[in-house]
Amino acid sequence: RVVGAVPARLLGAPGRLAAGNAVANPRRAAATTAALLVGVTLVTTTAVGARTAQASVSAALDEQYSVDAVVTAPDGAVPAGVSERVAQVDGVTTVASVPGSELDVVVGGRARRDQVVAGVDDDATAVVRDPAAFAGLRDGGVQVSEETARGLRLVDGDRVTLRGPDGQLTATVQVRDSLGWPWALTAADLRRVDAGAAPRALLLGLSDEDAQRTVEGLQAVTVDRGVEVGGSAIQREEMDRVLDVVLSVVLSLLAVSVLIALVGIANTLSLSVLERTRESALLRALGTTRGQLRAMLALEAVLLALVGIVLGTALGIGYGVAGAGSVVGQLIDLRVVVPWGLLGGVAAAAVAAALVASVLPARRAARVSPAQALATE
Repeated sequence: RVVGAVPARLLGAPGRLAAGNAVANPRRAAATTAALLVGVTLVTTTAVGARTAQASVSAALDEQYSVDAVVTAPDGAVPAGVSERVAQVDGVTTVASVPGSELDVVVGGRARRDQVVAGVDDDATAVVRDPAAFAGLRDGGVQVSEETARGLRLVDGDRVTLRGPDGQLTATVQVRDSLGWPWALTAADLRRVDAGAAPRALLLGLSDEDAQRTVEGLQAVTVDRGVEVGGSAIQREEMDRVLDVVLSVVLSLLAVSVLIALVGIANTLSLSVLERTRESALLRALGTTRGQLRAMLALEAVLLALVGIVLGTALGIGYGVAGAGSVVGQLIDLRVVVPWGLLGGVAAAAVAAALVASVLPARRAARVSPAQALATE
């Protein structure tokens, strides 16, 4: 009744009659709508759950491994010429060099020797997917990984001194994991204490297309250069591929249930036409056109479909979020994603199918002549 109130007001008598006919047999209407409700709920649950899980895992990867690909040298500096090689690989969009050095870090009057310190500039910050990776890192500050900070009992705001071959620097501690480096300075501060700091890593931004092929290309051009290629691009692509396949298979199977539900709508309308033969004839005798009669039955089918769509979508969103939360919510922060485009497409397809389902019943109702139908006992 609530859904039918709007067309009843906007479309006049055909709208009011369609809304009234849709609830004239509550048991039949409820059974017909319930079938569609189940199908739409399952489709929505699967879509919302998959997209929410996908977004949540992707955000966790961005936070923990926020670089698409990284090239590092186990023995220290990245050899000359590697940056130019990787930049020419198809799929690599950005290359940022990160200098590094082994400095002495004085904490509480005690020197910790040969600590690996990275230097970060604007190019490196632009490559990472997680904007918070180097948030707050400024000249005069040093980011310390959580593990290193726990071992040295450092907290935000503490002061440490870093000594290098070209000088020393006293910096303010900021506890934050910086792509796995125990210590990170701005590139300018690093060069103040070690002007000859060599590149320790290359941070790479990749296009979203075929990360697997891009990483294989990176490995091919660096195989003889004594470096390693890592990063989160492959894991992210594999996760997306698996979820897309699962979603496609499930949606294909659930489409069958929706089709079955729409057959039920056609059957309901056919029974309704048979039961209201004299009523339809009287309407025709009073001036209702065949087009208005067809529109009335089409609107009745759409109302039945809309109730299933609205309730199914609402329930599916709740179930999808709950399902994703039960799978990944205990491990990572949940990021709810509702694929409105996909759900809108499902709704549009269901409404279109309901209209198609109304064609034959409406045609049968419109073909009966008023005189013949009124004479039927």
